[in-house]
Amino acid sequence: MQHVFSTGNGPLKDHLQVPSSSAAAEAMLTEPPVLSDADHCTNITAARAQLKDKEKAVDLIRQILQNQNILIDGGVIQRTALKSTMDGRKTAEAALAEATKRIEPDNCAIDR
Repeated sequence: MQHVFSTGNGPLKDHLQVPSSSAAAEAMLTEPPVLSDADHCTNITAARAQLKDKEKAVDLIRQILQNQNILIDGGVIQRTALKSTMDGRKTAEAALAEATKRIEPDNCAIDR
C-alpha cells in the first residue's frame, strides 16, 4: 500500500509517494510507470503554458519530472523523452526546455 502526501507548495501540488515496504520502494526505483504519449503531451503542453512565469515553471517542471519518476537531484532519468537531455549536470528546467524543443506540435494532438 502506498501513501500519497502533498506538500501544498506552488501553483501545483508536488506529490510524494511513500511505499510501505522496502520491496515496494525498490520496485518504484526500478520499474517506472509508463506514461502514454497523450499523458506526456498533456504534461509538455501544460509546461509550455506556464514557462512565462519562472516560479510557476519551476514548480510545474518539478511535478512533471516527479510524476515521470525522474529523480531531479540525482540526475537519474527514466523517461525516454528526457533521457538524452539530462545527464546529472543539467538542471530540471534545462532538461525540460531541451525536451520541449524536440516535441513538435504535430506529435501532440492537444497542441493543435
